[in-house]
Amino acid sequence: MNYMSEIIYIFLTVYIHIYGSLSKFAENRIIGGYECSRHSPKVNYEFMVVLTDYWGKHICGGSLLNSKWVLSAAHCFDATHYSYHICDSFTRQKCIKPDGILREECPVHDIRHVYVHPKYVHNKDILFNDIALLRLNTPMHLKINLRYVQLPHAFIVGDVSDICDISTLMGWGVTDRNNKRLPSMNLLCVDIRIMSYEDCRIKFRLMKMSMLCTEPSMVKDTCYGDSGGPMMCNDVQYGITSWGWECAMGKPAFYTRVDHYLDFINYTMENNAIRISLHFLMFALFFLLFI
Repeated sequence: MNYMSEIIYIFLTVYIHIYGSLSKFAENRIIGGYECSRHSPKVNYEFMVVLTDYWGKHICGGSLLNSKWVLSAAHCFDATHYSYHICDSFTRQKCIKPDGILREECPVHDIRHVYVHPKYVHNKDILFNDIALLRLNTPMHLKINLRYVQLPHAFIVGDVSDICDISTLMGWGVTDRNNKRLPSMNLLCVDIRIMSYEDCRIKFRLMKMSMLCTEPSMVKDTCYGDSGGPMMCNDVQYGITSWGWECAMGKPAFYTRVDHYLDFINYTMENNAIRISLHFLMFALFFLLFI
């Protein structure tokens, strides 16, 4: 092998090695994650649901609280859509088309009403009280591939990072920060360290106790389309994917801290259930008296 041939051989070897490594890296992203199903049962994700518009286009993620209620982010409903649908993760996997849209025959659940937090604020790139509850029209009952998420039982005194060092985030968001249109075909998970409140405030002075933030990274992050999905630790949902400046660009990402909103969650679900029951009783009484 002459000198020039040896140079070309070395160049091609290095190129193939680098290109192969980069390609493998790109395939593993939520950004920087892994397919949740390949780590089951270590990673539980059967409570994950996808929020779509009327035509089956991906909007956000969410978590199933019980047969009638879904927890998600308020900013998912900033844009006005004709209607919204909910689909569980197992059904989505069977129904998704290459363009990221659900097939028309895919069984979905209509949303009866969206309850956005009354103090939700979307101010430029900053979101406060970014939480919403979705009431379903028809129940999503438990089955082999579907279960309900567990929330904290009470308000947590101190930092969530004290009881949960590494969180698991999941979603169908884009896997390429430069392509905001096409969601992931598979549900992806990523493990990221939760920062303390004080460390978060150093990065972002408007940080509130009702928020959580994760460690800045150039290789791991949630991205466009992951909004509304859960931040999990030890099978408990501590956060909701809310907002960030860029995806995996060395800046922290922010999440709604669920335990700060337990009163809102419980009040909304209980009040709505009571109101529906009263309406039903009034209708039944009218039917008995006048029909």
